[in-house]
This record gives sequence, structure tokens and C-alpha cells, in this order.
Amino acid sequence: MEEQETLLLHAFMLCHQWSLAEDIVQESLLVAAERWQDLRDEAGILPWMRRIVQIKSLEFLRHERRKGLTTFDADVLEAISDAMASNDDNSDEPSLKAMKAALRQCMEGLSAEHQRLLDAFYWQQRSCEDLATEFGRRADNLRAILSRLRKKLMGCMEQHLAPHE
Repeated sequence: MEEQETLLLHAFMLCHQWSLAEDIVQESLLVAAERWQDLRDEAGILPWMRRIVQIKSLEFLRHERRKGLTTFDADVLEAISDAMASNDDNSDEPSLKAMKAALRQCMEGLSAEHQRLLDAFYWQQRSCEDLATEFGRRADNLRAILSRLRKKLMGCMEQHLAPHE
């Protein structure tokens, strides 16, 4: 759980959709909880979890492709998987550091209330129903706010990570 942010960024690098990346990480954590006995070396937990995220990402992206929701073809998905697998033992990957820095900058650009909402929903994993009273809004309004915040963060991150010409 300590590396959930790293895993989320890893999933996002593969699928480029925050909501899908969140689903991937949740599914990956479930797999890890079910298969923890397969881990041979506790020091290797992050590479092991990253590999689970990669596999789940490919599963999700293939499912999205079958539904016609993504334009990735099988070769692109395999290339992504291979590229990520080759970096499994390098947790200090420059692109991951760049994504973390971009996310941090984008989060800092949000209001304190929005930062608190994102923290409560994503990192504390509290439901919108639970947060409604705390934020003085209806649960469906919080869902809409979260959706707008995801889009805003995605746009901000794309700006920060776009190659500068």
C-alpha cells in the first residue's frame, strides 16, 4: 500500500487513463493479496507488484480494445509490456520520476479543498457517500467534481510531460 502512488503512475503510463489506472491498481492489489505466498523475496515486492500491474494493464487494455474503446492494437500492447518489463528492476526510471514530479506540480495547482478531496477519495479510499457530509455536498456532486478534477489533472500532466520542441 505504501507504493500505491508508484503503482498508479505505472498503470497510468501504460493506459493513459486515470480511472482505468485506478481500476488496474485495485485489481493488482487483489491479485497480490491472493498470491502473496508466491513472493519469494520481500525486497522484490515492488518489481513483483509492477509486473502484476503490467499484466493487469494488458488485460484491461485488451478488454477495452474488444469493446472498441481504445485504438491500441495487440502489437502496441505487447511492446508496452516488453518495455515495462525491461524496466522492472529500475524503480528510479526517469519517466516515472518525471510523472511523479508532474503529478506533484499539478496537484499543487489545485485548491486545498480539491487536494483534500482527491486525497480522501484515492489515497484513503473513502466513498463519495462517506465524503458527502464532510464536504457538504451530495455524493453525485462529488463524483462530478472528481471527474472534472481527473480531467484537469490529466490535461496538466499531458502539458508537463509533452516533449518540448
